[in-house]
Amino acid sequence: MRSVVAVACAVLLVLAGCSGFVGSGDSTPSETFTPAPVPADRATLAPGLDADGVTAPRRLGNAHGRVLDERSYRLVANHTVRYPNGTARSVLRVDIRLDAERRYLTTVRAGGHAGPGLLGQPPARGTFWSNGSVYAVALTRDNGTTYNRFQPPDGYAGTWPYWIRGVALEGAPGEDTTRLFAAIDVTVVERTTVNGTARYILRGREAQPGELPVPGGLTDPRNATVRAVVRDDGLVERYRVRYTANASTGPVTVVRAVRYEGVGATTVERPSWFASTQ
Repeated sequence: MRSVVAVACAVLLVLAGCSGFVGSGDSTPSETFTPAPVPADRATLAPGLDADGVTAPRRLGNAHGRVLDERSYRLVANHTVRYPNGTARSVLRVDIRLDAERRYLTTVRAGGHAGPGLLGQPPARGTFWSNGSVYAVALTRDNGTTYNRFQPPDGYAGTWPYWIRGVALEGAPGEDTTRLFAAIDVTVVERTTVNGTARYILRGREAQPGELPVPGGLTDPRNATVRAVVRDDGLVERYRVRYTANASTGPVTVVRAVRYEGVGATTVERPSWFASTQ
């Protein structure tokens, strides 16, 4: 996993100099689900996937990446770490809307006493927008919001690839998918049809726990389970990984949930707060 410290430093560079202290939804198209039996033979269900599970993680990852290349989409990632009593140690939510022209609108929320410090001391929320040449941020913390414009300090931090590859995922979408299914053995448990497109529901347990993405400060990932939904063209629409790891105080539960939606149909508009930026 990319160093949380490196990510935090990059975002804090973006946020450096923010001023102008001012007081301060999800929608999913309706879908039609039709359950269907999973084919019992070894026929290919999606690239790298047959009835036995993911047989070629890299092939599936490459197909997943190709579906998203040069197309608009929304990516939502939730990463949480909790103690046995349910208290949050760390919370990170990233919601990225990316259009075909690579304009983006990203909202990042961080929380927990050991949460990522990429927006400063948690809890904090930042919304970032760019049309590729102009970059703007609305940062909310300490009961107030600041608005500012910025330029990526190293040509990368604050750009759309940064939010996807460096914050929401473990690398590019195809790389993230490849790494997931290389670490966990899955089987196909159900086939559904949604608006005419076949989708396969996968469940599984770890095969290579050392390959799982582990947040900073945690060790010994184990007892992993996963649920994923894969389209017949290779798009991994969503996955949820849950496993146990060790913090300095004892065991914790890590959950990584990622979903893609609005592929080819996501638009990005300049936010209303842009007029308040400096």
